[in-house]
Amino acid sequence: MNSLITIPEIERRIIHIGRFDNINAITKNNTIKDSMNDWHNERSKKPITSMMPLGIGPVLLDSVAGAIKTISKKWAAFDYLEVPHAIASSELEWKGTVKPELDKFYILSPHNNRAYFPFEKYHTLAFEEKVNEAIKILMHLKPRELLVVHEEGYELDVNTNAEVKAKAKLVKGSGEMQMEKKSEKKVMFKASFQKPGLFNNFKTVQLPNDLIWYPSEEKWRSIVDGVLHHGLKEVDMGIHYFEDFGINSKLQADIMKQANIKIGSEVTQFKKTSWKVIASFW
Repeated sequence: MNSLITIPEIERRIIHIGRFDNINAITKNNTIKDSMNDWHNERSKKPITSMMPLGIGPVLLDSVAGAIKTISKKWAAFDYLEVPHAIASSELEWKGTVKPELDKFYILSPHNNRAYFPFEKYHTLAFEEKVNEAIKILMHLKPRELLVVHEEGYELDVNTNAEVKAKAKLVKGSGEMQMEKKSEKKVMFKASFQKPGLFNNFKTVQLPNDLIWYPSEEKWRSIVDGVLHHGLKEVDMGIHYFEDFGINSKLQADIMKQANIKIGSEVTQFKKTSWKVIASFW
């Protein structure tokens, strides 16, 4: 197989990037079967005395040890693809500081079929992606103020994109935003914006065409419709991360074992998380 993207998403959900010549499928069923075949082949090479039940202890133990070694080397508790570094680098989207590294496992983004996150930071990166998209949407609606508030779960810095930094006046200190007085939660990000010019008021607002969370967020769509067509001046947009997408502690433990990562390493577990963005408009 020469292209990773042409493979169905369910078959390339987990990838292991390395110095491979081709894309190879490693499945939990086939690896066990292959291991047993290897065991059988190894035993067939032994002298007949090595399979005698009694009296040939050392030889018999050698045969069993060889079998166990073969299984432990090839057995996998989950399906994944071995992907050459060159293919991962050229075909996939790598956001921010996330880059394809050799001998590491990555898991497909919940809503972007070209983006992968390191398995050990999967949930925080997926949530950060969602937070930034929510801010991006409200930015396109020409807000007066934005306030991002933590309610429960992960507390991470929001890496705002260049558009926010260019258009926003970042607000520091307390009491500088009227909306902040309405929230008793931890403020993660706040910004105020200049009033659009008269000419900009007549421009048609268009949302970005690269939104990946928005299509599945019914409340987000209702808020956008309210601002654009019904004159809403203040909105409260929830950003919820309540699903683990199958990336649970068991799968993470299995990947750690497969990758020979020691227990105690920093692996982010799934945590039910809720933030919200409060926005006011001119």
